Amino acid sequence: MDKKEYLFKTLSRTKRKDDENFVINSIWNRINDYELKPVSQQYVNCGEQWYLIDLFFPQVNIGVEVDEEGHITQIDSDKIRSDQIVNAMKYDKRTDFQIERIQTHTNDIEDVTKQIEHVCNTIKKRIEELPEPLNWITRDEILTKIKRNGVLSIFDDLTFHSITQAVNELFDWGRKSGGGPSISLFRYKHDRTKSLWFAKRNIFKGEKEIAVSGWINRLSRDGKYILEFKDKLCDNEYKLGEEHSETTDDIRITFLKYRNNLGEDGYKFVGVFRKIGWVTSLFNGRVVRAEKYARISDSIILP
Repeated sequence: MDKKEYLFKTLSRTKRKDDENFVINSIWNRINDYELKPVSQQYVNCGEQWYLIDLFFPQVNIGVEVDEEGHITQIDSDKIRSDQIVNAMKYDKRTDFQIERIQTHTNDIEDVTKQIEHVCNTIKKRIEELPEPLNWITRDEILTKIKRNGVLSIFDDLTFHSITQAVNELFDWGRKSGGGPSISLFRYKHDRTKSLWFAKRNIFKGEKEIAVSGWINRLSRDGKYILEFKDKLCDNEYKLGEEHSETTDDIRITFLKYRNNLGEDGYKFVGVFRKIGWVTSLFNGRVVRAEKYARISDSIILP
């Protein structure tokens, strides 16, 4: 996806929300910098639930929230939500992240415009403070750089819409779209001591944890551990807090299915993990036994 296609898509996502659409496009047009990447409706994982930021600029770590008329009665909840988003960003090593709010429930368009100008000036100031000039790198450019360097890292901003795309683009498998068995764990043919694991991350609906394809795969907030179990399994003989450690040869090059910047599902490399035993955990009020994996590397050498 080139910049034009990306911009057409991301800047039209709020077209059914008049206030957000006006603010987002006003900010983008005023800044007028094609090296600055805008992300509308950015998903943020805040632990037990996901939030959406109306507009996010990842290169300068600034989010923009549009407070429409309905926000007048939810000032306190908006403050709590903002605090949760900021804390979540800190776990993503975005310690300088800040949220700018624009209130559109005023009847004065001049006031809204002044707020927009203030946000634009804040963004421009952040750009000026960057140690290097802005450089928006597209997905194709990121993939080319990774292939040229021969290393894939958890810090690379690269997602894959399918398992087939991932194995073809990274490992040159030549797999046809829709070809091969629909499995998420299989032996890595370039190193038979490891497996490729394409896991689907658990999701939440309210306070209820939902399995995807029958499995729960929890990635810890620091990204160092994964707990895996089937949602149907529950054994009364286990008690919360039990744990068993063991050294295994179960090593997995792991991709976890996330929502990408456009809200589309995509697999992202999260590290190389080794199974180190099991622990008990709560799943919607039940005690379950979960396999525990620890990250042993944050990168892999490509063939």
